[in-house]
Amino acid sequence: MIIKPPITFDTGKTFLPDGKIYHWEKANGYDSYGRRITNLVGHNGDQFIKVCPNCGHEKPETEFGYNGRDTGETTRRDQSWCTKCR
Repeated sequence: MIIKPPITFDTGKTFLPDGKIYHWEKANGYDSYGRRITNLVGHNGDQFIKVCPNCGHEKPETEFGYNGRDTGETTRRDQSWCTKCR
């Protein structure tokens, strides 16, 4: 799923990418569409970086799939596992 900034983390802090590289401890939150976003560990200047809980590798958001997963709710949420692990 392509994450739509800004991200509001569960801690209440907001992150809006500015083209710089950022890295932080694993965090969860919501994007501007209100979709649940999990396992974020940074931003590479172009894409958000997530960590796969199965293989433990840090990968760009596009390596987790473009569609997200259906939760049966009105919005989709991101995939936790990368496409290789799924």
